[in-house]
Amino acid sequence: MTGYYEWLTTKEAKRKIPYFISRRDGDPVAVAGLWSSGDEASGGYPRACIITVAANAQLAEIHDRMPAVLTGDSLEAWLEGDADEAVSVLAPLGEGVLEAVEVSTRVNSVRNNDPENIERVVGQLPDSLFD
Repeated sequence: MTGYYEWLTTKEAKRKIPYFISRRDGDPVAVAGLWSSGDEASGGYPRACIITVAANAQLAEIHDRMPAVLTGDSLEAWLEGDADEAVSVLAPLGEGVLEAVEVSTRVNSVRNNDPENIERVVGQLPDSLFD
């Protein structure tokens, strides 16, 4: 995926401040997920989920969880390893690989589905000593 959104909630802000989180180098973000084909319980629809882990220190300021991001050997272990190898790579990604960019609250509406949603916006978060 290109990246994902996360919202910061503060005492001072009257609303949640959205951030777009992506790789600093612009490469796609690979995340651990599970998928199953449709069955009777799902009404025949396939199902998918993204595995989350505790956030690294860099992203913990925004949210306490993050997707289990996979790179290099961890991606190979997730896709080709046995169950123990796959589970062993479910850990917070090291700092410095991802960047969080404050973006417009227009992402809060499904009517706004365009590249403008990931453009940097500054100043939505008020400065405060008590937040």
